[in-house]
Parts: sequence; structure tokens; C-alpha cells
Amino acid sequence: MCRWRSALNYLAGLVYGDGTLYYYRRNKEYFTYVYDNNRDFLENVGEIVRKALKVNYTVTRPSRTKNYYRLQFTSKKIYDYVKKLIEERPRRPTKNFIRGFLDAEGSLTVDRKGRVVLEIANRNREVIETSARWLSSRGIRCTVTKHRDRKGVIYKVRVRGWENVGNAVRLLNPLHPKIRDKFRRYLHLRNSGSSPRPPP
Repeated sequence: MCRWRSALNYLAGLVYGDGTLYYYRRNKEYFTYVYDNNRDFLENVGEIVRKALKVNYTVTRPSRTKNYYRLQFTSKKIYDYVKKLIEERPRRPTKNFIRGFLDAEGSLTVDRKGRVVLEIANRNREVIETSARWLSSRGIRCTVTKHRDRKGVIYKVRVRGWENVGNAVRLLNPLHPKIRDKFRRYLHLRNSGSSPRPPP
């Protein structure tokens, strides 16, 4: 896949999970936003898209009271492509879409038995199920689970086990430190004989 398509599919996965599209009709302005509490991560994403599509970006904190940052593109081309992709990819995901979706909605934990668990959570059942099928077709064992919280129903695709999670991380190559760096840290602790288990 060419560089700009890869970048746009990745960005679409991020926007689908932790972003938004906004058209300001009065000024005919097109905004593509991604939100995250890690500014360096958003800067990294901005640079990837800038180099691939020759567009500018900004990363700002929306206000002093907010504890997160916002990556912003004002390109109509990006807006139009991402809008199209977030309509299509939940039904027909690609590697880079799932990679972005993982960076937006993913988490990595170690349970009390010392098993590493990689999860992607979303309220849209379809995108979780198609992501699970995509992973399964590439040899990653995973399950889909249904949960309830204060806002309603949430679905999760769950990958368990050190080898299995390691294969998923190598396949998707996530950019976000909450997945990439955390897995390296857990793996280092495990290989050095220390327990990465959470405290009791």
C-alpha cells in the first residue's frame, strides 16, 4: 500500500476511536481532530501524515482546564478521505485502520495470574467483530466479549497470552506508548525474572 493510503487508513482508525470530523459551514472550513493525553504521540502522528500528504497540522491543548491535547488538520482532502474511510473500514478493516483503532481504543494489562491481555473496546459491535475476524485470519487468537457500564453496552476484542499478544503487537506495530512501550516494559520484566503482575 502506498504511503499516503497507509497514513490515511491509520488516521481514520484513530479518528474512529478517539477523534471527530467537523465542517464549519459558515467559513467553509474542514477540521479533522484526534484527541489524546500524550502530546508526543500526537506530534508523531502529525509528522507521519504531514510527510505522506504534504499538509500542515497543529497540536494544542483545547483549554487550560483540559488534561488532553488535540491534533488538528484543516485539509479538505484529509477530511473527505477520512470521512469515507470511517464509513467503510468498520465493515472492511485494513491493517493500518486497525493499527490506528488499537492506538485510540486499545489497552494493555497483566491480570492477577500474570497473563498479558491486549484489548480494543468500542460501543460499535460491528467494528469489534470485524477487527476480531481480521486478527483471527492472521493467526491471532482472540475473543469478543460484551460488557455493560454506566453509558450502556461496550464490546471488546481480547487477545491473551504472551506469545499471542507479542504476535499481535509485531503484526500491528502500534505507535502509542500505552501499547508499544508498555509491552516492551512488561516483556523485559518477565524475561528478567521479575513479575509484571499488578499489586494485590
